[in-house]
Amino acid sequence: MITDPEFSDIGKVKSKPRTGWRWARWLLVYPLLGLAGCHMLMTGSPVPLWSTERLEHPVVVKSLTDKTLILADGRSVALPFIKRLPVNDPVFLTALKHGVEVGQDGEVVGLIRDYRTCGNDPFIWKDRRINLSDLAGFMDPDCIDASIVPVEVIKDLKENESRSLDHHGLPFLLLSKAHKMRSIYEASKSRLDEEPYVIRSFSLDHIDQ
Repeated sequence: MITDPEFSDIGKVKSKPRTGWRWARWLLVYPLLGLAGCHMLMTGSPVPLWSTERLEHPVVVKSLTDKTLILADGRSVALPFIKRLPVNDPVFLTALKHGVEVGQDGEVVGLIRDYRTCGNDPFIWKDRRINLSDLAGFMDPDCIDASIVPVEVIKDLKENESRSLDHHGLPFLLLSKAHKMRSIYEASKSRLDEEPYVIRSFSLDHIDQ
């Protein structure tokens, strides 16, 4: 017997089309897939990324004096190459928020957030390790110990280094400029070690009349 297709489903419950899921796909899933694809083409990652570098045994900074960090474990720590801390500088204070790592060599490290400056970078931001002596010296060259770093170098840093801020409140290219400070410190220290008795600068103003 041949069944008429028009009457084959008599008595059966007909399912309704899932229009809600169809609209959800068009409104949510497909646009998200499109955005992920565009992000993949631009950055190599389908989703934005972020990362945090770690501090070894970080210690909370309870307070600051003009010359030292007061840590939660009771220590008072000075920064190498720095005679005075930039206690009112917001960028420097930001680097202390996650605590600090104190190395065996006396160097002190904090964390600073580095926001991406290139659209091809998949990382929206990275919390990066930064040497606090480098950061303090760049943000306020007057804090640098002039008995180690020549006065003329400090003057050049004050006059010629840009500290203009981006919309995140951080100087442009902060990490690379801080790395430059490390080079200046090491070069100055090497010069002192090689010529401990050489007077590096001379001014008639220093002579009593």
